[in-house]
Amino acid sequence: MEHESGPELLVWLAMGTAGITLAKSVIDLVTTIIKARSEGIKKGDSPSAPVELIIRKIIADDKIIEEKVLRFVYKDEINTEEIERDL
Repeated sequence: MEHESGPELLVWLAMGTAGITLAKSVIDLVTTIIKARSEGIKKGDSPSAPVELIIRKIIADDKIIEEKVLRFVYKDEINTEEIERDL
């Protein structure tokens, strides 16, 4: 019996590429939000509470775990590589 693995490999490659693209998009979004907030404060917006990125995981129907991944104060320097490492 002959079996070709070409289509399966293409599906796995497409899924891997989609995962990488999504991760990069999330990192870029977080970086853009933090930079926009910092720029607004530099232009006169009043600084308020720091920006925190929180990941919530649902363990059971009634149990949620929150993990603070990133926390930026308006004076912090924004570095995409640092955000990528922390995420």
